Amino acid sequence: MIAKLIGSPPEDVPPDGNLILLGLTSIEIMRMVGRWRRAGFPVAFEELASAPTLSDWLAYLDSLRAR
Repeated sequence: MIAKLIGSPPEDVPPDGNLILLGLTSIEIMRMVGRWRRAGFPVAFEELASAPTLSDWLAYLDSLRAR
């Protein structure tokens, strides 16, 4: 999903690359937050925006899943 939004093949998205610098916008992050919330994940926009890397997001989503 993220690779599509930034216009890159999934294998070209570096795990520790700043997704905002790679082209992801805050509006797109807000849309993802909305989708994830509707799916039952209590995701906070601020958490994603403050650490905009794939690695950080995966760790954050895993921590939510563990709750």
